[in-house]
Amino acid sequence: MCLKKTISKRERSLKWKEASTIIKKGRKGSYKNILFAFQKSGQWGFRINLTKNVKPAVTRNHYKRIIREVYRTSKPIIEHPYKIVFTVLNSNEKVNFHEFKEKYLELFSNANN
Repeated sequence: MCLKKTISKRERSLKWKEASTIIKKGRKGSYKNILFAFQKSGQWGFRINLTKNVKPAVTRNHYKRIIREVYRTSKPIIEHPYKIVFTVLNSNEKVNFHEFKEKYLELFSNANN
């Protein structure tokens, strides 16, 4: 049996109203200039909040690619489905994929304990 290795449309369509409640009431973590809030749910879902103040567009797209890949690759490792909101504040610092994934998984392992 092959596991689906993509992010479905249903997962990507987390509405702003739902995302704002997750940011207010959910657990939070951060890595450099990326904040993430999450809450247990019945199904997976995520949203990336990123403004055009993060310049240039190449940097914005780089952040989105890294966040999507960390989310996609760590989904099978995390036990329960969560709704997750990622917020990128600015683009002053470079983001290391492996360090970000490590911090992300560490936060979820603490949440399950």
